[in-house]
Amino acid sequence: MPGGAVVGWTTEGLVLASEKTTTTRPGHVSSISYVIRSPTGEAVQRIELPGNLSGALPSPSGRLMATLADEVTPQNVVNAGVVLVDPTTGRTARTVVPRLPTGRQAAAIVRWEGEDALVVRSAGRWRDTAYHVLDLATGTTRPFDVRMADVVNLPLDPVALAVLIGRVR
Repeated sequence: MPGGAVVGWTTEGLVLASEKTTTTRPGHVSSISYVIRSPTGEAVQRIELPGNLSGALPSPSGRLMATLADEVTPQNVVNAGVVLVDPTTGRTARTVVPRLPTGRQAAAIVRWEGEDALVVRSAGRWRDTAYHVLDLATGTTRPFDVRMADVVNLPLDPVALAVLIGRVR
């Protein structure tokens, strides 16, 4: 079974992502392939999106994928919101602008909280982190009370992150 990075779970199964270079999509030097695999390891669904959507996380139902939309400015990289993509068409379903506390911007999508909300990590001016639950219908956020040292964000040993799919006899 071909590999890929584990990016989430849906009701159909495990979602794996692999990035590849491409010349078939104008303006994108890479594309990202998502494969949903059933508990038995069979490919249930395949999705190919432009490489700029490589950080997308699938919703629990698999009907949407969420990724951050970052804009590069002369001074900084600014988050413009969360883009929700229809995986069957690759088109943007809508963009949600998180209403975070003043001075904070979304830095990463941690996970889905049901079908209607996301847990996002935000960064402040001094790169301090906080966690919020983002309501996808309204853009409002509420604190998600998680307290961790920033050292937790350091890369972990890849072996500790390995996922195996298969059966135990």
